[in-house]
Amino acid sequence: MSLNRQLASIARQGVVTVETVADLRAHPFATSPELVFETLGAVTAGDGGGGVWRWDVTSSDDDNLGTVVLPTGHTGAGRRVRVIDGNAVYAAWFVGKRTDDVTAGLQAAIDVAETNGINKVYLDAHTYNVSAPRAGVTLTVKTCSITGAGAERSVLAIGTSTETGGIGGTDVVDVRIADLKVDGQRTAYAGWNRGVVFFGGTNIQVERVHFHRLGGGPLTIAKDTTTPASDLVPSGSASPNLVSVINCQFTDSFGSHCISTKARGAKRVLITQNKMINSCVGGISIESQDALGSGAAPIEDVIVTDNYIEKSSGDNSALTGLNPTGIGINENVLRAVCSNNIIKDLIKGGANAQPSGIELGTSPLQTDTPCEKIAVTGNVIIGVTDQIEGFTIANKNTDIEEVLIANNLIAGNISNGVLLRPGLDNGTGTINKLVISGNIFEDTNGGGIYHYNLNDALGPADKIIINGNRIIAKAGTTRYGINLAGTNAVITNNLIERYPRAISFVGTAEKFLIANNQLLNNVDGVRGTLSSSLITGNVMSGNTGYAVYITTGDSLSNISGNYINGGNNGIRAPAGCTARNNDVLNLTGVPIWTGLNTGTYDAALNRTA
Repeated sequence: MSLNRQLASIARQGVVTVETVADLRAHPFATSPELVFETLGAVTAGDGGGGVWRWDVTSSDDDNLGTVVLPTGHTGAGRRVRVIDGNAVYAAWFVGKRTDDVTAGLQAAIDVAETNGINKVYLDAHTYNVSAPRAGVTLTVKTCSITGAGAERSVLAIGTSTETGGIGGTDVVDVRIADLKVDGQRTAYAGWNRGVVFFGGTNIQVERVHFHRLGGGPLTIAKDTTTPASDLVPSGSASPNLVSVINCQFTDSFGSHCISTKARGAKRVLITQNKMINSCVGGISIESQDALGSGAAPIEDVIVTDNYIEKSSGDNSALTGLNPTGIGINENVLRAVCSNNIIKDLIKGGANAQPSGIELGTSPLQTDTPCEKIAVTGNVIIGVTDQIEGFTIANKNTDIEEVLIANNLIAGNISNGVLLRPGLDNGTGTINKLVISGNIFEDTNGGGIYHYNLNDALGPADKIIINGNRIIAKAGTTRYGINLAGTNAVITNNLIERYPRAISFVGTAEKFLIANNQLLNNVDGVRGTLSSSLITGNVMSGNTGYAVYITTGDSLSNISGNYINGGNNGIRAPAGCTARNNDVLNLTGVPIWTGLNTGTYDAALNRTA
């Protein structure tokens, strides 16, 4: 067709259809202002990148492959610009279905959205290969959400070199990452290779994202950090506010925790309905600082609920011998709820490592950052391959205060149900106002609730309530059902069975109330150094050592109103302690000893047979 006939045809129709953006760029009439062009695709026809293009006579914008085209040979102002009708920018406009590196195209899509006040970039069902043109993260957002067609349909495949990442940004606002898969393509730990990392921001949402084969902590929400040094992080970023991680999946990844919030001063954090399998050193970590010194603002108002964590391993990192943790509320957290999570089969990293289902407290690096007002309820923690601690509550020089641990199930291959370590590594920290209530600790290899002081200065515990728990030992354990030091403790209404000591004391124990417990088939029921305390209303049966043996202490303890039936010896306490109104029946040894070595008792004050 001659040129004149082409012009006549186009003039009648007003619309020119071409297959690709490249065809539009090269078209001889691309600069004709009266014409509208339609492309059938970005790279090939039908690849999702088609659209309608008008002539903008004033535009001098750079050709960005997707929404602005500079016709071949044209100079000066004037560009073909895509007609954007809707509330999203489509990645396919820029990259179509390309299988090579599309980093530049995806970043261009994000930049166009943010420049035009559009909140969403949409990824069609496709695998998008990206590399890392900058250290830390590959795609940078500020106000733009990235949404895919589904967690197994839209895949962001990031480069495997050290210090790469997927999506990130600093001081972001109203950003949502949803319905896509971030695949780090790693088969072993080989340096940082993260999925999503944000440093500061407001209203951050991560939903229905599958984090797979990543190498450095798949999802990180932080204020700022000093490591790794090459992260894209200005150190003045704002503390995150309104953060939610919902219904995400983490598989076959390495490095730090699946979800890490090292975010000083963060507020209102929700982590719920996520699944983590065979990934990282731990599941979820909440902490206000990362070896950045003291004085940091706390993380406030955290909810961690309905998550499933299985087979985190201490060897999923550059280091071996690490202690995997299902959920860590590690330090400087104010007001948190950790509920209805399932944590199963954590794998230790080396012979001396000890996994923990849920950990509260600090690492030895921290100095003055307490955890306060924490509720841990309704969780299930199951040990399988390796022994795990159900809960570890540990601090160095800080206080852990006002903590509730209630209605949890701890079972399987368990070391201790609750391990208390105030004053970790010879620190001065304390545990105060702790309530442990209504839990089931089933078949523990170690202790039920165990105050531990090996290699530590024994830190004090004050105002601890242990009530209504079922604490059952596995045969052969050498630890105790409850082992506690401190003051003003209440131990009531617990069932404790099959331990060398059902209730024991380590260090200084005074002003304890031990009441209405069932202590069955242990060696000793209550034993240790105890002062100024009341032991009353307990049922003790089948204990092969002593029902009650107060080895040393002051003479102010009262042992009264207990029912002791069957077993070996009854009550033995220092001279001056009161033992009265007890039923001490059917023993093979001595019913009641008064005076540490006298072997006498006052039958008139107790009923013995």
